[in-house]
Amino acid sequence: MLPLNLITGFFGMNTQGLPFNETKNATMIVVSIMFGVILCCTSFLFWYTNKKK
Repeated sequence: MLPLNLITGFFGMNTQGLPFNETKNATMIVVSIMFGVILCCTSFLFWYTNKKK
């Protein structure tokens, strides 16, 4: 149920007045930014844990 709640919550948000409101592919831009942030955080944690060994 959690993935379904996350998806419906993401697409059900009121986005009036937010950045990318009038952009054609705004959803893909936001998803790409979120994926990039998650990838950077994961990479940093992997690097940090291997550095300590």
